[in-house]
Amino acid sequence: MTVASDHTPSDCAAGGADVVLARAIVELTRVRAALSDQSAASQSSLRELEERLVCVTASYEALLSRQEDVERLQNELQQVRAQLNATLRSVSWRVTAPMRRMSGRMPNAVRRMKQFVRDDRRLRKTAKWIWHKLRERARSEPLPVTVGPGARTPRLIPVRIASADWELPPVEDRLRREGGARRILNVGHVLPYPVRAGNEYRIYRMLRWLAESGSDLLVIVCPLPGEEPTPAMLAQAATVFPQLMVCFRTGEVHHNLPDESPLLGALVSSGGRDIPTALSETGERTARQAELLNIARTYCPDALVELLQAIDDSWRPQALLAEYVFMTRPFPILRRELQKIVDTHDVFSTMAEKVRAYGIDQVLRMEAAEEAEFLLRSDVVIGIQPEETGELRRLVPSRRVVTAGVDFPVEPRLQLADPSRVVLLVASGNPMNVKGLRDFLRFCWPMVLDQVADAELRVVGSVGAAIEVVPPGVRMLGRIPDLAQAYSDAQVVINPAVAGTGLKIKTVEALAQLRPIVCFPAGVEGVIPEARQFCHVVTNWYEFSKRLSQLLLVPPTKADTESYGRMLANLLAPNRIYAELDAALNEEKR
Repeated sequence: MTVASDHTPSDCAAGGADVVLARAIVELTRVRAALSDQSAASQSSLRELEERLVCVTASYEALLSRQEDVERLQNELQQVRAQLNATLRSVSWRVTAPMRRMSGRMPNAVRRMKQFVRDDRRLRKTAKWIWHKLRERARSEPLPVTVGPGARTPRLIPVRIASADWELPPVEDRLRREGGARRILNVGHVLPYPVRAGNEYRIYRMLRWLAESGSDLLVIVCPLPGEEPTPAMLAQAATVFPQLMVCFRTGEVHHNLPDESPLLGALVSSGGRDIPTALSETGERTARQAELLNIARTYCPDALVELLQAIDDSWRPQALLAEYVFMTRPFPILRRELQKIVDTHDVFSTMAEKVRAYGIDQVLRMEAAEEAEFLLRSDVVIGIQPEETGELRRLVPSRRVVTAGVDFPVEPRLQLADPSRVVLLVASGNPMNVKGLRDFLRFCWPMVLDQVADAELRVVGSVGAAIEVVPPGVRMLGRIPDLAQAYSDAQVVINPAVAGTGLKIKTVEALAQLRPIVCFPAGVEGVIPEARQFCHVVTNWYEFSKRLSQLLLVPPTKADTESYGRMLANLLAPNRIYAELDAALNEEKR
């Protein structure tokens, strides 16, 4: 049977093409679906791999952090062991051994005996004499202490200082780097800015002079334990110092340098060296030597030595200016051609003798030979005032010793707010200032109020925190942002510290503000004789109260004050204050 069909051959051909096309579309759809499934699987695998990578990275960073913590704890343990070792072998521990044994057996009897000795002046003097003799005897036979190698220094880790919404200082107040011809590296344990104390002000003013004289400055700070600056302070300092590094004991180095700075590249290969061995600090030492070594390591830890060596090798400065003698620790392993300068601030070997007679015993004691050992590591030694420069020259006659005090900007025109009988004290909380304020409030201030009933004492700085009961007419202001305003509101400034060392920066600061100051003889030590016209020096509290009362009632005339200001502006100018240091810096190292 034959079946008729309406389709022509061409129609059949067309129908076959449709079938092929349909099959191709089905196949392509299947392939596309398969590829989509594979892509989804690949993306899932990729996400899984990324998650694993994140976990591995976090684990690796946690491991590094734990390793750094272990190294830090090892360093701290080494320091604690050294401190304990030195304490057990110290003169004080050995001398007081009989007293401790007696105290353990008869605590009440020992307590009554101590009170009896305190109440009797002659017995107290006798006890001090006996103590002095026992210390001399114990010192004559020092026990050896073995100081072992330290832990490997931690890896130095650059950390950028976080910016803050600080109002940038004017251009003239910023220590901008303008490609200075002389590279100077400054290292210390206090942040020079924002200024909170006299030593910080002096360092800041000297760095300012160096920058203005054409030097390329790199400032490195290593804060003491417990005195670490806050992030806000770091951000504020970073606006003033174009090249700033703050080195912490963990190895973190906070900085404000650009990412392309070669100084950051110097930190990449740092860490892992045995600094104590490199500095020949291992082996047997007396208890006293171990004690001084521990102090030096506290001021200048191994991480800082590592950083200074890396900077010295890569940046190659012409001079290194170290603040205080303990920062000379790394000097022996730095380049020989590097000019090494130590800014002493104080002469420690004479400090205790100067303040002990006034009942102040909380100062670092050093023998002349001990201090000379630190100083001899340097090429140039800076004394803060002429008397101490002479003492330093006697300690190290083979070294160049120069005098550099502190410059102050002086406005010859008298700035005075509404007339008021305000007395101002600006001081930090060191033991000498605390004792001076306490004695002033006890022995002098009541007599001042008897003479000038409306007098007011304003105390600025951390010294006020030591006063438990504030007397009438006294205001404790603590730290304030505008010190210039405090001077402008004051009619007279006082410095009641009866003892001290170095240059009395607060005395010079008061003079630069054209304010008369009442003080004891120690308050004018180091002050240029020609500048003492407004210094009213007294020798007892009765005289102190009389002179202060007179100045409150009859202050200096405006004409005399402005004439004094013009003369003082020349005396405290930077080119005069830093002339000897400038000559030493310009002289090539022999």
